[in-house]
Amino acid sequence: MTAFETDNGILIRYNEEEPSQKVVIPANITQIGEYAFAGCTSLREVVIPEGVTEIGQYAFLKCEGLRKITLPGTLKKISRFAFWECSFLESIVIPEQTEIIENAVFRACEMLKSVTLPKKMKYLGNSLFSNCYSLESISVPEGIEVISQRMFASCQSLKKVSLPSTLREIEEYAFENCSNLKEIVFPKGLKKIFRHAFDSCYSLEKAAFSSELEYMGSSAFIKTKLLENFSGDYFVVGKGVLVQYRGEQKKAVLPPEIKSVGERAFAYHDELEQVVLPENLEIIMDYAFEGCENLKSICVPKGVKSIGNSAFLSCKNLSSVTLGEGIENIGKDAFYDTELFNNKSGDALIINNRLISYCSKDEEYTLPENITLISGGAFKNSFLLKRVYLSDKTTIVCDGAFEWCTSLTEADLGKNIAHLGENCFDHCENAVIRFSPTKGMYMGENAVPMNNILSIDFRGKHFEIKLTGEMPPIMSREEYGENERHLYEFLKGDLAAFGKMSSCLYKDMIALTFYDESEECALYIKNERMAVMKRLTDAQDKELMKKLADHKLLSDGELEECVEYALNSSDPELRFILLQYKLADREEPHNNILNRMEEKFKL
Repeated sequence: MTAFETDNGILIRYNEEEPSQKVVIPANITQIGEYAFAGCTSLREVVIPEGVTEIGQYAFLKCEGLRKITLPGTLKKISRFAFWECSFLESIVIPEQTEIIENAVFRACEMLKSVTLPKKMKYLGNSLFSNCYSLESISVPEGIEVISQRMFASCQSLKKVSLPSTLREIEEYAFENCSNLKEIVFPKGLKKIFRHAFDSCYSLEKAAFSSELEYMGSSAFIKTKLLENFSGDYFVVGKGVLVQYRGEQKKAVLPPEIKSVGERAFAYHDELEQVVLPENLEIIMDYAFEGCENLKSICVPKGVKSIGNSAFLSCKNLSSVTLGEGIENIGKDAFYDTELFNNKSGDALIINNRLISYCSKDEEYTLPENITLISGGAFKNSFLLKRVYLSDKTTIVCDGAFEWCTSLTEADLGKNIAHLGENCFDHCENAVIRFSPTKGMYMGENAVPMNNILSIDFRGKHFEIKLTGEMPPIMSREEYGENERHLYEFLKGDLAAFGKMSSCLYKDMIALTFYDESEECALYIKNERMAVMKRLTDAQDKELMKKLADHKLLSDGELEECVEYALNSSDPELRFILLQYKLADREEPHNNILNRMEEKFKL
């Protein structure tokens, strides 16, 4: 048995017959396969030759003795968990050409002290350096827009972090338990910091916040000196985001600069009986007033557009609520377990023409004519409900409004629906959803799930479309069955009718809209084609991509964009598909594209 098992340039497995401290990989290798060196505990040093473009997942898993690795300048991608638990690896220099480092590549490299990342890095995965206890400093390269979940979690020696000007979001638990981090400067363009991002950064006492910050999740800075040391009743950052309330009065009058009440900002302030919200307030986030048991009333100003999930959950004495006219979203359980909720008269709780909750054993329900909005989860778990009829004045149905209405067979949404939230009819199988879409209608992700039928009245025509979640074959219009014909005719009528399609309907419509090159179909698809291609690429839906390639449906300009996208991919099937686009009998091929593809893919 040879030391290196290979297959067409891929190193499948290194056979550690005799303990070897240094390994030089052969020059003809282009890819390190999955688990190729996993568990080779005697390794101290590995040299990867020029020409290797990818390191597969778990390639060096638990190479606990590995101290040094030399990476080639040709390296483009390091797959997930590639160096997981290489406990004695002390430093790593990622080549400048590397563009993608996936999830948890260096997780639990406990002795890793020094990391050099390339300047052109485009993506850094979740938990990338989590539990790298010895890492002392890191400079995140320009171009990175998101610090992923747990990327630096439990880097307990981390003292210095340099963030790029391109950064827009810091995700959940990104720096959790970086216990020696004392100071951080956020770039001006940072807009969102998600929950627990800096949880248990016990030494963090100073932070320069972005003036553009518009969202901060719950407990983002819990167990830090930053929260312990702030003075005053209101901790406000960025664009008027109230992070935490520290007052002890029975009445709280919020300062006028506050535009957003953050997650759990007032949670469990039992002393609070009255809150006066500022007129320019725009958002009340999830759990904002949870557990304020003595809060008796709330008047939501007209400028507020959204009330988050469980915003007033368990405010047990809350008996009076006034909602402003600007409300566009009310989250699930926003007023659950309040006096208003628990003592409602009749089957439904209605506040200022918004239906908040419904509970009944009836099989049929017709909404009052004045209802304009149905809140998130309003009908959730109405297991006996079979038929529901909305008013023509109802324009907004929020997330999960009818989820788990498992007996539902018919839902008439009226003639003026403008917003159908995510998962509206989740777990409602075989229901007929009847509505007339309005111009610019928003249809959220999975709003209408598989196996349901859309019964649509649109521009004087009626369409019955069964959502299968399967891509119909690309065919000529003469070959369409009834379902495809209805879908095609509906989409052709005005593809801009939707601001966003639910994923199921979106997938059902792709093949039809790609096939037809009419001006009407181009209205929607012209700005969505590359997004569609990228979705298909990310989903590895290569069968459909192959069909689209065979039909030569991308213009030369779109082809160039697709090639740019492909330059980040090492997937040979994607390369083949894109090459087909290029060579599919084009009269005037773009030589520069072809040359770059030849260079990239060694054609």
